[in-house]
Amino acid sequence: DAGELGADHQVTALYELELRADATARDRLGTAALRWEDPETRAVIETRLELSAALIEDSWSATSDDFRLAVTVGALAEKLRGSEYADSIELDQIQAEAEALADGSAEIEELVEVIRALDRL
Repeated sequence: DAGELGADHQVTALYELELRADATARDRLGTAALRWEDPETRAVIETRLELSAALIEDSWSATSDDFRLAVTVGALAEKLRGSEYADSIELDQIQAEAEALADGSAEIEELVEVIRALDRL
């Protein structure tokens, strides 16, 4: 998949990979590539990351809070729109993850309150 963003824009793309039951840490999944132009030097910079099943093993706990928050919000959005991709996710799981991420920031506290309100509905 590919996309293009204009200056001063940002995006988060979340992809779910479902591995075969016989997948091993050695299996290659693909390549993630990012390319951008430095606004000051106009130099084009590209970075690539080879993805393997080894990157996925027990990786949730090793991810950043920002990533976990993005996935939590994405899961909530999919749940709210009735997406088939969220059928296996329960609202209480999303709420538990949001509560675990609560760090005193008003935005995350508001997210937790919204999820609690949805649960009451």
